[in-house]
Amino acid sequence: MSLSSLSCSLKESPVTPEIDKRFINSASDLNLFCITASQTALTAATSTRVRQYAQEVIANGETTNRELISLAWQKGIQLKDLSETNTQKIDSLQTKSIKDFDYTFMDMAVDAHYQLVALYETEIQSGNDLTVRNWAKGKLSAVREDLEKAQLAKEAM
Repeated sequence: MSLSSLSCSLKESPVTPEIDKRFINSASDLNLFCITASQTALTAATSTRVRQYAQEVIANGETTNRELISLAWQKGIQLKDLSETNTQKIDSLQTKSIKDFDYTFMDMAVDAHYQLVALYETEIQSGNDLTVRNWAKGKLSAVREDLEKAQLAKEAM
């Protein structure tokens, strides 16, 4: 590969590649899931630590949501609503008994953050749009921190 073709492949293309569109939509979906589940936890969780964790997720998630909306707008991407799968998870969470709610919520939070870490890592390694890839790179450490907080809160139960 020549130097000129390499530099061309690293430039922004006028059309956002499909892999980057999928990343933005998937990140938005998981982020909305985390926010919605955490809003439920604010009123349904019995553990103070779980409620505190939920409050942090909402604050961080709302910031990320604004950034994702802006990124999607810049790239001409129409964000989708919460996926059917994540809607069903929220519905399931809302039917949990008081006894089971905290553990189920934290289990879902850990799982969602594992998915987010994998999603961001995939974008960083395979994404074609420099703006999207760099945004993911800049957010990955915060996503990993959120995963660690979820794991610690779950272990403390």
